Amino acid sequence: SIPVSTKAAWTVVADGPAGWCRFYKDGNRLIVEVDAYEGSDTRVARATVKTVVPDSDIPPASLTVIQSGADFDLDTDNLTFESEGGSKGILVKAGPAIKEWTITSRPDWCRIEKGRESFFVTVDKCDEIREGTITVTAFAGENIRIDRTVHVLQQSVSWDYTRWHFQGDIT
Repeated sequence: SIPVSTKAAWTVVADGPAGWCRFYKDGNRLIVEVDAYEGSDTRVARATVKTVVPDSDIPPASLTVIQSGADFDLDTDNLTFESEGGSKGILVKAGPAIKEWTITSRPDWCRIEKGRESFFVTVDKCDEIREGTITVTAFAGENIRIDRTVHVLQQSVSWDYTRWHFQGDIT
């Protein structure tokens, strides 16, 4: 609730439909009620507080309510490995609305070891360029699925421009 200090009669009007957020007046207080939210997108509701006196010199006031979506992200969206292979870790940021997360797809040449707040990607040695995508999926509430992807690249053996030149007889 928000105290409203004025001697003028006033009202509050929602600026557009936002069934998840309700504004109403209770005496000299503006009451804002917001439903719980487990979605992935941030949502916004706006209201205008204005006097009910015609031709008033008091300008209306605007109120904006921003409700963040479920917090789920990875600390990188790209992994690059040398031809020798190796392991690299990725931190997973999962807010309280996230019930669980899992690896839902990966290239067959990547091995995954999942922890509570991170996972490791391991690739073996390869002399060819390989690329692929790892998909990490989080679940928040009923039927809410959030996907994040990581591009994985394994580079081939690089040539250091060394040239060999031999002279002499071969026997």
